[in-house]
Amino acid sequence: MRKSTWTTYHIEGYSHDVASDQRSAGGIHSHQVRRTQAGWQKRVKQTNGRYEAYSAVYPISDQDGEAAFASAAQKEVARA
Repeated sequence: MRKSTWTTYHIEGYSHDVASDQRSAGGIHSHQVRRTQAGWQKRVKQTNGRYEAYSAVYPISDQDGEAAFASAAQKEVARA
């Protein structure tokens, strides 16, 4: 895993349309994080298995970004 690529740290069931795209509604929300030169960012990938769309990208603090990435890394190890 690389901090510079979008990495999923939390998955939950669809609760509302986060991407203004009804084609991708009704499935799951994958919360993702990455680090850029400007700092940490987060977004939500919304997918129902056939279509996918993304929320807006938001900046987050270094502390929150590192915590989310660490959570994703733990889950990656658990899957291996």
